Amino acid sequence: MAHTVSNYDDFALIYNRHWGPRYAANALETLETLVLSRIPTGGRILDLCCRAGQVSRILTDRGFDVVGLDASPALVGIARKNAPNGHFEVADAKSFSSSDRFQAAISLNDSLNHLLRIEDLRSTFLSVYKCLVPGGAFLFDVNLAHKYQTSWAGSFSIVEEDAVCAVVATTDMEQRQQDSMPRCFCQPRDYGPVRTSGCCRLGIHPMTCAPPWLRSGLLMFVSRIERVPSL
Repeated sequence: MAHTVSNYDDFALIYNRHWGPRYAANALETLETLVLSRIPTGGRILDLCCRAGQVSRILTDRGFDVVGLDASPALVGIARKNAPNGHFEVADAKSFSSSDRFQAAISLNDSLNHLLRIEDLRSTFLSVYKCLVPGGAFLFDVNLAHKYQTSWAGSFSIVEEDAVCAVVATTDMEQRQQDSMPRCFCQPRDYGPVRTSGCCRLGIHPMTCAPPWLRSGLLMFVSRIERVPSL
């Protein structure tokens, strides 16, 4: 098997210590309201872009059967330790396939902002819909431009004994694209790949139960599949 390296591998340790726990601690109420209350305990959930597995751990602790996918081998390795009752594999959100069928799929903590092209979003949505059962739900969140202009403006750093993280951010949309920085979703056309896939109903929800630092500039989407899509 070829050795896989992701741009996110170097970030895995810092993410596991800082971003992952903060998001997961505030995710349960939203998960319960929008998804978990609609599927039986023991149901199968796909955690797409699972990162370090903190949200997967919440789900497995509540009795759900979780499969986590992430493009970063380092993050997948950490996820396996954080959520030992889950099943984790290295896979690209844009091109994965699965013979399993899930009652729900999630992709949280602004993971889809890291898909820089509309074509990548469309491929991801279709891959997810193909592995959902009829009536299954896909819950995902995205950061709007406001989030980057407030929470991610300027620069900051984290310095620890075994890791250093330095972030220099810009709100210039063209520059973000050139630097492969997370995409800002700010126009109705950005959500076209979900609606025009022709196989789902889309609901938009503010993350009202989260603290201000998290919910400001972030939207939750629930897409419910109505038919099996085809390419």
